[in-house]
Formats: sequence, C-alpha cells, structure tokens
Amino acid sequence: MADTTPEAPATPVEAAEEPEAPAAPVVAPCCTAAASDKPCCCENCPMHKLLMWECPVKSGVVFAAINTVFYLLTYGKFSVLTLTSYVMLTIMSSCFVYAYGTIFWNKYILANKTETDFSVFNPLAKIERPFSLDKSLVDQHSEWISERVNALAQHVCQIFFFTDPCSSFKAAFALVVMSMLGSMFSGLTLLYILFLVAFIWPRLYHEKQAQINDAVEHVKQLVHQNMCKLCPKKDKTQ
Repeated sequence: MADTTPEAPATPVEAAEEPEAPAAPVVAPCCTAAASDKPCCCENCPMHKLLMWECPVKSGVVFAAINTVFYLLTYGKFSVLTLTSYVMLTIMSSCFVYAYGTIFWNKYILANKTETDFSVFNPLAKIERPFSLDKSLVDQHSEWISERVNALAQHVCQIFFFTDPCSSFKAAFALVVMSMLGSMFSGLTLLYILFLVAFIWPRLYHEKQAQINDAVEHVKQLVHQNMCKLCPKKDKTQ
C-alpha cells in the first residue's frame, strides 16, 4: 500500500545576509598605486623627476639657474624685486623676438624661397588659448590635501596648547635651534642650504639608501646607549 502521508511544504532557504564591507579608508593618490601595478603618481610628478635628476639636462639647467639667482642676490647687489623685474623683462623680450621673428622669417624669407604660403602662419596659435586647469586632476588631489592640512592643523593645536607635552617640548627645542641658526646665518643663506639639500639629498639617498639607513641606525643606538648611561634605572631593592 502506497504511503499517502502528505509531505511538508519545502520552506524557501533564506539567503544569509552578508555583512556590509567596511568603508575603504581614504588614502593619498600616491598611496593607492602601492596596491596596484600602476606607478606612483609622485614618481610621475615633474618635481619628483627634477629632484631625482632623471633628466640631467633639465635638472642641470634649473640647478644652474637657481644658483645664478642666489649669486646675483648675494654678490650682485640685486634685490629680489629688482632681479624679478629684470628676469620678467628678459623673458618678455625673448618671447617677442621669437614670435615676431618667426613670423617675419616665414612670411618674407621662406615664402620667397618656396611656393608655400606662410602669410597665415601664427606661431602663437597654440598658446593663445585660455589657460585651464584639469578639474579631474584637482578632484584627485583635493581630498588628500584637505586631510593633510587638517592633520597639520590638529598637530599644531596639540603643540601650542600642550595637549601632547612631548611634541610641544620638541617643537620648542626646534625653535630654539632655529633661532640660533638665524643668528649665525642670514635668511638667504638658510634658503640656499635648503635648496642644496632639496637637489642633492633625494638622489643621494636613492643611490646610498642602505648605507645611510645603517649609519642612522648606528647613531640611534649610540644615542640610546648614552642616554641610558646618563639616566640609569634606580634599583627598587629596599
């Protein structure tokens, strides 16, 4: 005899709700390249390429030009305003000579030698368009810049209001050292030293990174050992 017991209706299997994924932390544009195969945007930055001497000709020209500026300010008895005015006048004169010299050369000299009509040639056509900044590039870095500015402002508040006494005393010591350096060197000399460090240190550290890290670690160990000798721990024996 066949079993006539009704079967229980199959209950639909409810899909397990997956937990919501945590929001991805906001990171700098140059940090997102670390997890991907794309190169870091900082490495593609023209300033990074300039300071790393990836193109020795461009870096050498900029390095020589800035050295010339410092030389004229120091020994040429030029003020910053006077030197800036002369540089701008020189650039304007060069652009004038290039633009109208090119028009004259193509319109009157090359036109007579060849059958090409150069009467409508305008070398300034490419730069007569209005300057515009790419909005996507600004949006890409605006969030990263705002985070860095907010973090800096918060750190400055911690220093000035002594909410972090260690950082406040470190900042006070740094200001004392800066005041001593200011009494020994002029502002122009300190600016030139910063310029030399900016152009020499990145490339030097890139090539001698292992040796520099070992030397810094050795200095840290020596400082730690001397601090331990100056401040020995007291025995708690009674």
